[in-house]
Amino acid sequence: MAGSRTLNLSILGDVDNLNKSLKSASQDVDTFGDKVGKAGKAIGAAFAAAAAAAGAYAIKIGVEGVKAAIEDEKAQTQLALALENATGATKAQIAATEQSILQMSLATGVADDELRPALGRLVRSTGDTEKAQQLLAQALDISAATGKPLESVAAALSKGFDGNTAALGKLGVGLSAAELKTMSFEQVQSKLSDLFGGAAARNADTYAGRIARMQVAFSEAKETIGFALLPILEKLMGFINNNALPAINAFSNAFSLNGNGLGGDYRDWE
Repeated sequence: MAGSRTLNLSILGDVDNLNKSLKSASQDVDTFGDKVGKAGKAIGAAFAAAAAAAGAYAIKIGVEGVKAAIEDEKAQTQLALALENATGATKAQIAATEQSILQMSLATGVADDELRPALGRLVRSTGDTEKAQQLLAQALDISAATGKPLESVAAALSKGFDGNTAALGKLGVGLSAAELKTMSFEQVQSKLSDLFGGAAARNADTYAGRIARMQVAFSEAKETIGFALLPILEKLMGFINNNALPAINAFSNAFSLNGNGLGGDYRDWE
């Protein structure tokens, strides 16, 4: 009987230990589940915040892209007009010129909103797109080497082509007023090529130049997004002009101080 009692006590002790172990395991599981739940909530909140930030940034890119596209379209129109008036350029030639400006911008890190006015100024003087593009490339070299604004250099080259080389002397390009007076524009251009040729390409290969080229590429991407959104904006503007504005005007007139508006003299209603 003693042996049986000992066996029963042993079994009861084992059961008690088992219950304690199961309870402990259950608590551990609950604790782990709580941790997983909290972690899941934290991860979910992080993803939600990231999604919200991405959405806000996407909207920012879209707004900036539309603004950039509108400005770019305006600049393209102005250059197209200059090409048409000065050279009689066709739509195909204008498109080819725009493509040339894009490639030049990506290669040098100089924004197209600087290149177009400079090219337009040179086109008006030369009356020739190819010659104007050659001078623009030279203007980029001089600007990169001297730090002078591209617009100023292009204007000086345009005046030089027109016969007034004095403006080039003011740029500090290493040619004296006496030299400029005795040289033809072709000679001046050749001398400038010797002095500054390749400066824009070398500058584009520097760290600062590579950063500028990357910024140009990013700006072009934003403009592409903006141009894609312009049709949507145009539809919205059409809806506002055709529907919203008439309704607003009618509502405003209803409270007008003149005529039959509610704010007018009731005697005017008779």
